[in-house]
Amino acid sequence: MYIYKYFGYDLGTNIITGMIIFSSIATAISTFLFGILSDNVGKRKPFIVIGYILWGVFTCVFAFTNKLVALNNIFVMIVLVVLADSIMSFFGSMGNDSGFNAWTSDILNEDNKKHIGIAIACQPVIGTIGGTIIGGMIVNSFLGYVGFFTITGIIISIIGLLTLLMMKEERKTLVNNSKSFFRQLKEIFNFKDYFKIKELVLVNVILSLFFIGFNCFFNYIGNLFVYNYGFNEATFGYIEGIALIVAIIIMIIFINKMKANKDPLIILIAIISEVFGLLFLTMLSKNHIYDNDKLLSLNNLFLFIGVIIIGFGYVTFMQTIMTWMKSLYPEDQRGHFEGIRIINFVLIPMIFSGLISNVIIKLFGEEKEYFDSVAQVIVSGKVPNESLFIVAIIFMLLCLIPLYFVNKKYNERKKGDNDGKIQNC
Repeated sequence: MYIYKYFGYDLGTNIITGMIIFSSIATAISTFLFGILSDNVGKRKPFIVIGYILWGVFTCVFAFTNKLVALNNIFVMIVLVVLADSIMSFFGSMGNDSGFNAWTSDILNEDNKKHIGIAIACQPVIGTIGGTIIGGMIVNSFLGYVGFFTITGIIISIIGLLTLLMMKEERKTLVNNSKSFFRQLKEIFNFKDYFKIKELVLVNVILSLFFIGFNCFFNYIGNLFVYNYGFNEATFGYIEGIALIVAIIIMIIFINKMKANKDPLIILIAIISEVFGLLFLTMLSKNHIYDNDKLLSLNNLFLFIGVIIIGFGYVTFMQTIMTWMKSLYPEDQRGHFEGIRIINFVLIPMIFSGLISNVIIKLFGEEKEYFDSVAQVIVSGKVPNESLFIVAIIFMLLCLIPLYFVNKKYNERKKGDNDGKIQNC
């Protein structure tokens, strides 16, 4: 929404594509670099603290990229915005992916698996809820986007400082010092150990396919609601925030009701939920008029239901897939394997979804007029529509192929674990 507002629709779509691709590359580099380093020293806390503080600082810096419009140089504008976003992503990944996520892998066991999974799934959702509800209110106030990014950056840095004071380092973190840091760094793309774990490979294929589809629409959902459906930033925030809160509550109840060792079944239910929710919104949005002034109206009721279904599918998938794959990591390479996770969770999905979404919007998007602040004229451009939902559904359904094969591997492993327990008794 920020990019569309200051840089226009067509140019904005190109900038968003660049941001998605280069920030995902920065994220992957950062996760491998600091993940291997944290494995080598056997500590996660310093990376979480430093990463979060710098993530917050560069989020504050990003707040002022809207001033680049005054440059009247499109190439320089795109480069600087993408660069600012990539630096922000680099340090965000240092704190969250190679630090926090590796730390959750260190403490993961069968007893706390559900609770850690819920925490991991809720973390980005809570951020989204805060960013959409509170962020929408800030953006629609006199503070605008500059105030939103500045306040967000300060909060992120404060979290880093609180981590320094409150977080306990996991004593069971294994130090992988059998090889030097630089030798491990050179072996980043030596996936021999990774491909030996066929179950993990298949799980990562599912992860990549799901998030290619998910990111195709989710990266643009704010622009879809604001520039196509007619909501403003605040009302969109309420819709997404309320729906995700309900989705989290349903997910927690559902996960607690499910028996253990049902990961493939839960993933299947999550995918079906996502597909149904996307189909529901696609059919609903055809010739449907939403009530932009009265949020809690009958016209918007089914919109809430659709977003809740999609939200449930997303948080349930996240909760299950993340703990599933973390339980398969080698104990002394958890930081390194977080880098492999980021390739499948961020790098591949972001690059492919960014390119695909750009083409789909340019070909099938809705034509809308807007004021071009660079050229100072009213022009037309294309904004996202439900065609992104259809593309997402295709990738969600493709997930069923690797899910079919990984189910066998999963059941074989669980049967072996149970046989081992019986023999030990």
